[in-house]
Amino acid sequence: MPEKNVISWTVMLGGLIQDHRVDEARRLFDMMPVKDVDIARKLFEVMPEKNEVTWTSMLMGYTECGRIEEASDLFDRMPIKSVVACNAMILGFGQNGEIVKARKLHAQILRSRFDSDVYVSSVLITMYIKCGDLVKAKQVFDRFSPKDTVMWNSIITGYAQHGLGEEAFQVFHEIEAVIAEWTLRSVYVLAQ
Repeated sequence: MPEKNVISWTVMLGGLIQDHRVDEARRLFDMMPVKDVDIARKLFEVMPEKNEVTWTSMLMGYTECGRIEEASDLFDRMPIKSVVACNAMILGFGQNGEIVKARKLHAQILRSRFDSDVYVSSVLITMYIKCGDLVKAKQVFDRFSPKDTVMWNSIITGYAQHGLGEEAFQVFHEIEAVIAEWTLRSVYVLAQ
């Protein structure tokens, strides 16, 4: 088919579902280049079985379009909340400056122990920075160990964006000390 559109995608999905070929329908749904999130939602709702990928794809479609309220409603309905889904919502709340909802989700993340994931912690730092809560961003940063370069860059950039150059330099000097320690350890290990 030279040009696929919503009708052709819907017919294909419907045919696969009626033929009980759910796995193929899921794969087709996941690869659909649907730009209109409303059409994607209609297709999502008629799927007889949804998995983590379809739920998260729909959720990310909403957050990417800035439709955070709909993403939040969908997130609340998700039977199992994955790390990726949590990250999408954290970023969505951060983009909209919805600090109260973001803090509530952060509490859920702490209870589910997702906060031990470096990517989740990095996303939390970014979200708190976007919402202007640099104290909380630094708390998340300080609590996580070992830190990766994304975390270091996020906190330094956050301070700089909020006009806190001195704090940015302080964190930069902290990373210099960490790098020096890593280098000394490496030399020690190689010397043995």
